[in-house]
Amino acid sequence: EFCDWYIELVKPRLLGKEGESSRYTAQWILHYVLEGTLKLLHPFMPFITEDIYQRLPYPREESIMISNWPVAEKKAEPEVEEKMNLLMQAIQEARTVRSEMGVAPEKRIDLYLKSPHKEKLNLLRENRSYIANLVRTEKLIIGEKIAKPTGSISSLVDDIDIFVPLKSQRGFDKERKRLKENLETIEKELKNLEKKLLSKDFIRKAPSEIVRKEKEKSSSLQSRAGKLKRMLREIRKI
Repeated sequence: EFCDWYIELVKPRLLGKEGESSRYTAQWILHYVLEGTLKLLHPFMPFITEDIYQRLPYPREESIMISNWPVAEKKAEPEVEEKMNLLMQAIQEARTVRSEMGVAPEKRIDLYLKSPHKEKLNLLRENRSYIANLVRTEKLIIGEKIAKPTGSISSLVDDIDIFVPLKSQRGFDKERKRLKENLETIEKELKNLEKKLLSKDFIRKAPSEIVRKEKEKSSSLQSRAGKLKRMLREIRKI
């Protein structure tokens, strides 16, 4: 979450777009978390963690080996974690929709977020800059009474409706063909994978770690196939 989310979230702050105070706070948190992470990793990855530690601004000790071990703070904020998880899920789902639609990374999209719950709307509105930056939106509309835009693909995350208009991205016929081809490829791969997992010889002879990874891959492919089928059904209705 530190690398996948926090660093991405604070990039605009690091560029000074939200003021010097915000930039300094983001830098301090990055330094604090990275330093603690390096200390925790040091017993397992001694050389690379020492090298990175020496590159940190103002290292507290001559070597990470003699630095103080991080002390766990017995502080939990489940409500904050729950809100952050919901925000991450909404952003991830919106990014998945644009990815499955074949939108080029450099292009911006219109995004509509709808929910009947005021607390969830407030969460989205308070973090709209993060959503706009990570999903790469041209227009971002958040509200309780939003009608599904004509010609849009939709998804749902914990009572948050996600709408991405398709018209401005590519022709419907071309999009149907692309989604259908992707679905056929995934279903073919899934069929071969399920055949492997049903093989008693494979289950008995393969290392447990390999079997676990193959099962996770199968679950991921099933999820993607389900989303592609849903998108195809929606496009047929347009």
